[in-house]
Amino acid sequence: MVRGEKKVYSVDQGLSNGVGYRLNQNLGSLLENAVYLELRRYGEKSIFYYYGKNEVDFLIVQDNEVRKAYQVSFTLNDEKEVKGLREVLKRRKVEAYVLTFDDDEREIEDIKVRKVWKWMLSL
Repeated sequence: MVRGEKKVYSVDQGLSNGVGYRLNQNLGSLLENAVYLELRRYGEKSIFYYYGKNEVDFLIVQDNEVRKAYQVSFTLNDEKEVKGLREVLKRRKVEAYVLTFDDDEREIEDIKVRKVWKWMLSL
């Protein structure tokens, strides 16, 4: 379930934009990059992503087991944002989150929807 494919994230978004390398073209991608940097800053070393029929932006592996799954979305107005998390939850018992700028925090089945800024402050 955890695949070895790689995504590329910038450690300095300003620098990458300054030299003309636009790694991120939209707000959702910028937010995903910021979440990646927070996970690294927090000390997560084994960060993967999942794609099957759908995608999950971040899988956190600890002790050779997937422990957490994060989907990052600027707004949660599309069902596809939780489909990948549902795929993961069918296979494994993990903590599943959607991180967003939406105003309301809630739960969708076993998926916790959290404001990204609150999540960052809680690390």
